Amino acid sequence: MTKSKFRWLLTFGLLLTFAATGLEVVQQLRMPDELTSALDKLAANMPAWRLVLGGVVALIALVVGIIAYVGFYLFKTWAPSLAVNCTLMSALAIANFPPAVSGGHGAALTMLAVTVWGAIIAFSKTEFYSSQAASR
Repeated sequence: MTKSKFRWLLTFGLLLTFAATGLEVVQQLRMPDELTSALDKLAANMPAWRLVLGGVVALIALVVGIIAYVGFYLFKTWAPSLAVNCTLMSALAIANFPPAVSGGHGAALTMLAVTVWGAIIAFSKTEFYSSQAASR
């Protein structure tokens, strides 16, 4: 692994995340009205505190994720642990959101983006990343 390949992986992961998010938004807008109203009914039965908790944790995870991404790009020693914390916060946030429907293409891109994020975290635990971070 080289610095440029690692940064390419970061960029690829970010592009996948944007593409997956955009595709999910488009697919949500094209969802049949019957399905939308059924999901709205399920969401109405959720306690408000879970929605607030999920939203606050998701916002914090977004900020932490952006900081971790920049830290990875700059080969900072704190970036891997921040990325793991971001991932755990994202899981907590998702667990507190109402049920959702995802299209196949959007879900596939999301899974690929998450896999690349996991690969980035895994590569950050190697000697390559440690040596790059130590030289900064």
